[in-house]
Amino acid sequence: PNVAKLQVSPGPKPGCYWYKAHSGDYMSRVAWLAGVPLDRFMMDNVDYVKDLDASLEGIDLLVCNPKQGRFVALQTGAKPIPSSSATSDPQLEALLRIKSAVDNANHLKQWTRESGANSGYCQWRGIYCGNKMVTQLILNNNRVGVGLRGTMPPAA
Repeated sequence: PNVAKLQVSPGPKPGCYWYKAHSGDYMSRVAWLAGVPLDRFMMDNVDYVKDLDASLEGIDLLVCNPKQGRFVALQTGAKPIPSSSATSDPQLEALLRIKSAVDNANHLKQWTRESGANSGYCQWRGIYCGNKMVTQLILNNNRVGVGLRGTMPPAA
């Protein structure tokens, strides 16, 4: 699907920009649109976002090193320009980072980019979804969590 480029203004250091969140924006969506890893995006904004359940509307978010073509510095009154299609799903990317961090023995072998495409991760063991959005991740029961070891990645 085509996505709109983020409208940004210059940030506090080279390669970083400010993005003013709109109604309906959430952290994983903005990270996905910018083409930046969710965990890094969340760490960059730990001082600006205090409640992940609250609306982000109107909050200035720091976006550092976004992918080329995913943003545009606009003058006041300019309109967003459609960008090329983005193929990455922020929820899928976060789940695959979790798998990479805790599954050295390949117990979560069904967790692949291919099987997770188009919200297919909602069918994975231990993943619970509502409206194609992950609502629960349960890896500590006998069916799913046996043999998992490691540290969850930040902001996953």
